[in-house]
Amino acid sequence: PNYNPPRHEKPMPKYQPPHEKLPPVYKSPYVKTPPPQAYHPPPPIYHHPPFHPPPHVKPPVYETPLAKVPQMKKPTRYNTRPFGHYPPYKKNPIMTPLKNVAY
Repeated sequence: PNYNPPRHEKPMPKYQPPHEKLPPVYKSPYVKTPPPQAYHPPPPIYHHPPFHPPPHVKPPVYETPLAKVPQMKKPTRYNTRPFGHYPPYKKNPIMTPLKNVAY
């Protein structure tokens, strides 16, 4: 069993000097601190319930088309002119050398 020494053999508790109290914190009498507000949890976020159509509403039934729907045609290019000079490039007659002249 655990040995319990008699009372006169027990060590004395260690001496602890009295704790020095800090001087009170100075508060200006003119500046009033607001009283602490009670904790208010944030309001719950409202989620709109998912929309379900009423059970008696049936989805519309469409007639099957008799003729096959033609495939959509690719639209024509907005600007169909070929790349290059616009208006069509004409060489400057002054800058072109004359053909029928002997140098």
